[in-house]
Amino acid sequence: HDQLGWSVSKLKHAEKDEYFEWEVALLEAGGNERGNAKWEAAIPIGWAKPQPTSSPEARRVWVSAKYQWFAFVSDSHLDSHLLDEEGLGRLIISGGATVDNVHLHLTRKVDINKKLDRGLNVMQLAIALEGHPDNVVPALVGGCQLATTINPTSNPSHLITPISWHPSLTPIIAIPDFELSTQAARQVLPLQYPREDVIFNTSHLGLLIRALETKNPEWLRIALADRIHQPYRQALIPGYEQVHGAAIAAGAYGVVISGAGPSLLALVDQSQAAGVILAMEQAWLEVGLTSTVQAMTLDQGGATLIEPVHPMA
Repeated sequence: HDQLGWSVSKLKHAEKDEYFEWEVALLEAGGNERGNAKWEAAIPIGWAKPQPTSSPEARRVWVSAKYQWFAFVSDSHLDSHLLDEEGLGRLIISGGATVDNVHLHLTRKVDINKKLDRGLNVMQLAIALEGHPDNVVPALVGGCQLATTINPTSNPSHLITPISWHPSLTPIIAIPDFELSTQAARQVLPLQYPREDVIFNTSHLGLLIRALETKNPEWLRIALADRIHQPYRQALIPGYEQVHGAAIAAGAYGVVISGAGPSLLALVDQSQAAGVILAMEQAWLEVGLTSTVQAMTLDQGGATLIEPVHPMA
């Protein structure tokens, strides 16, 4: 489990780690016996559950198939038990349940406030499984969202507020053909920051919110500056300076590291998108890297029901 990353599996020590109330609620709502009744309901011929003597690779493949591919979940279980007559997913939680399950089996019309097991609503459950609200909140709600964590060290809750996004402001995602581990990207960050750097980023966040709403070129250029993580992570991304410079020269308002990297995110006017895409692709080619670069649009609708997919079928 621990080699698959936190996007798939979260591990905590039964005695040495602390648990929030919502984490205990997830454990009480699930458990191995109840979880395996779903996750191992239909093991195909040719698959064998790993034993204590099985190799690490055999265990990795099994866990990936079980929790990422839904390879052992029966169609009847999905149809009869995960979805009730109102379309809301009745999620059976086990220790390795993934956020993808929440997104895949939610609802035809998501009610993020509807209560599930132990009083958790859909939004709370998704955040609990992911560990933070950054990704699941906009995925569930749609659009650009600001998630503020309240009481982060004790029974955390989250205040979700929408951020207006100018309709002609286009995000471009550039994904180079190499991997950068989140652990490595975190290790280069300092444990403490100068006060002026924290003030710098805090003040720029307010400007960024207005810049996204108005698409003011000068506001966007200034607001996208950062002193907290980008100066430290740039060296981990080959060609960063060249790609950044090429995007700006082609008309981008600014370029930032997406998450921990190595993907880069540029903000442009939609009329400049094609030129910026070509410039970023070419800049990475010049340093010996291929990349996938494309313009994106904001999904304003949020999560909807899609049919379960079984890659092993």
